[in-house]
Amino acid sequence: MDAKTNVFNKAIVNLQNSAVMGRMKNRIIADYDENSPVDSAQLPHLNSRIAVVLTDAVYETLQMIADITNDIGNEAPFLLFGKYDYDNEMFVFDDIEGDASVGGNPHEANASGYLEQKLADFVHNSHREQDKVVAFGHTHPRVGAYYINFSIGDMRGYINSLKNPALKSISMICGCLLTGGNFNFVLCNVDDIYRIDNVFVYEKKNDAFKRLPCFGPDVANIPRRQPRER
Repeated sequence: MDAKTNVFNKAIVNLQNSAVMGRMKNRIIADYDENSPVDSAQLPHLNSRIAVVLTDAVYETLQMIADITNDIGNEAPFLLFGKYDYDNEMFVFDDIEGDASVGGNPHEANASGYLEQKLADFVHNSHREQDKVVAFGHTHPRVGAYYINFSIGDMRGYINSLKNPALKSISMICGCLLTGGNFNFVLCNVDDIYRIDNVFVYEKKNDAFKRLPCFGPDVANIPRRQPRER
């Protein structure tokens, strides 16, 4: 395995769920069950130089998935595929697969057979490359008091994915929560789950990076200031 890959993905075979999940349980806001919300403010921050970059097409698709979630009031799963650009320290996601048809529960997004197959295809095509990244994503509708937060169940799923031998060819695994107008990303490794504080969409037409909100309040509900009359 390349030394660069080890920056994030060291000793996965020795991963101990208890240590990471023990820290997660100390960060929950309200103790329910697997849906207990995790306080994002208590997640350790990833290196401040590192960013997530979405292509225009991925960004637009995520917006559509968010709209569907808010219309039907249920969670929806999706997968983001891309690579880690070591030179520029960026997770670049240029492909997305979603399946809003598996909704039906405001508190749980279950991956469909369609998404499982798309993940298997990505893994199969990544076996000779060491920069491939996948983000397991889902949406949260505006339900309950803590919908802006990841749940303890989300975190457990990310940690378990690190141990999945079927995903061993994937260099890095991220989690994504799309909710309240925020694009929240976390990186999962054997030590902890880290929040990524820099998220951008690359606008190809303008050849520019536009920062997206993440880990903030419900930006969709923030009143917009009206322009002053002249």
